[in-house]
Amino acid sequence: MDILTTKEIAEKLNVNEETVRRWIRDGKLDAEDLGKGYGYRVSSKELERFLTEHKGWTRAVSSAITGTTMGAAVGSLIPGVGTLLGSALGLAVGSLFEKTMVFLNDDKLDPKNVEKMRFELVVKKLSLEKEILELEAKISSHQHELTLLKHELKTINELLPVVENKLQK
Repeated sequence: MDILTTKEIAEKLNVNEETVRRWIRDGKLDAEDLGKGYGYRVSSKELERFLTEHKGWTRAVSSAITGTTMGAAVGSLIPGVGTLLGSALGLAVGSLFEKTMVFLNDDKLDPKNVEKMRFELVVKKLSLEKEILELEAKISSHQHELTLLKHELKTINELLPVVENKLQK
């Protein structure tokens, strides 16, 4: 059984650490208080119970984890991106999805908040489109560099036997 800190839970759920502490103080999330300077510890089973009772969080967290995993997988397939950047991109998308799911599961939707969320999604969409274009340009540039390096290596491989042959004479 894993034991989590309030900070770890806050990072997993993309909320402020104080929010996690408030859930604990309000009795929504059971935790062990280790005393001043040590904070709270929550079992993974307890966190699972909490997330099950707050189903919007459960879907959001699983999508954030899926986003990170898929981002890493995609990143590992794209030359010049790598799994770390892919994970970061996946986490960003998963985190945004999480925030949106939590927001949409709120029964008291204020039209102003819905418009604000739409605006945030449009801004994020534009930002992601820009990042994609920049990455595609970098990939294209790296592919060109790779072609040049391969050509240079081929030339050296052709010249090396000629030079070695001259040395033997």
